[in-house]
Amino acid sequence: AAYEALRKAERLGIADSAEAAAEAARAGAAARRAGDPILAEWSDRVRAALLAAAGRVSEAGPIYAGVLATTGSPARVAAEAGDAFRRGGALAEAARWYRRALALGGAGALEGSEPARVLERLVLALGEAGRRDDAVEEIDRYLAARPTRAADAARARALLDERFPPAGPPPRGASATPAAGGGSPSPRSR
Repeated sequence: AAYEALRKAERLGIADSAEAAAEAARAGAAARRAGDPILAEWSDRVRAALLAAAGRVSEAGPIYAGVLATTGSPARVAAEAGDAFRRGGALAEAARWYRRALALGGAGALEGSEPARVLERLVLALGEAGRRDDAVEEIDRYLAARPTRAADAARARALLDERFPPAGPPPRGASATPAAGGGSPSPRSR
């Protein structure tokens, strides 16, 4: 019954997030009755992701917090929560969860390139929220905590600069007008 309800929840997805979340809740309840903690956790994660992506932050947050308290992969769950909240447009909440993932990942819970990917998603969420200065601070904080991961910080900074360029005049020597043959025509040439 739990697997069937979970499959139904995933099929419904965002198209009918309320019904999908209800199916995921039924799956979690069935998994708990069956004594299957792994399926119960997965059901809760699916339910929270559906709610977060639908913008239902006040419902999704406590579910993710409950999963975080019992899971064997807290940093990954926190990063997953950040992704779901970002998809739902809750950028401040996404940033909080990405920060939590990086803090939890400091003990080696995030492996290989995972910390860099979480940092990049944090930087993007902050940039999308118009908080470029905060994104720069997060990059600096990441580098201070992980001095051997300077390449991660450099990639995150390049991503930030590309997607959300710093305000102000163009760098010295850079043209403020498009190159010949590029850009849009001037109003006179239309």
